[in-house]
Amino acid sequence: MNFNARGENATTFHGLPYSAYSKDRVLAGRVAAHTGVGFAKASVVGEGGGIEYDGDGKLMATESCRLNSNRNPGKSRSQVEAELLARFGATKMIWLPGVTGWDVTDGHIDGTARYIKPGVVMVQLAGAVRPDVWTANAQAMYNVLSNATDARGRRLQVLTIEGPDTLPRIPAGRRADFLSSYMNWTVTNSAVITTQFGDTAKDAAAKAAISAAYGRPVVQLNLDNLYGNGGGGAHCVTMQEPNR
Repeated sequence: MNFNARGENATTFHGLPYSAYSKDRVLAGRVAAHTGVGFAKASVVGEGGGIEYDGDGKLMATESCRLNSNRNPGKSRSQVEAELLARFGATKMIWLPGVTGWDVTDGHIDGTARYIKPGVVMVQLAGAVRPDVWTANAQAMYNVLSNATDARGRRLQVLTIEGPDTLPRIPAGRRADFLSSYMNWTVTNSAVITTQFGDTAKDAAAKAAISAAYGRPVVQLNLDNLYGNGGGGAHCVTMQEPNR
């Protein structure tokens, strides 16, 4: 994907100049060259956290991010969808609403809904400390996914967890755009790496649910400072590369 500092939101939200992200835009090509794999540049702008692929023909993404004029001005939904399907080798797309302008990502999908495996998704319903706009968005995503099918026509199984009910432990955690999401996990060969927010009951419930869904251990880290300073979560700051 092409990259423009999250629709230049990184400049608006964190005060960094657009030029600070110039090297990010060439990183993918250089990684491909270093590892000796083919590289083709997409015609749409976006970020890795803005799309989910189940590995079996089905994508899902938020309209608030992928169809936002700060990323893909002048492109229709069908044009963006066709490009994404082609690049991923997928055949079907689920568009979810998302939230525009409330955080630096314009509502990345990986903060609210993730594929566990083909036919199974997990949605985080907002905890008590999230603004109402996020609560409504999570419920809307749940409603859409509960009535959706995968690329093979199977009705999706939708699992849920709940976000924390307590504010994070740093001042930045009190901002409305703080992403108090367990969903921003990264999957390794032997474990799932996610976060915890100091809400003992909700942290434990999320850990148990994610572990049961994946059938592997879950490691929870205190990522308050990473989240609070615009770095995102474990999924945002890792670059997953499949074995060839």
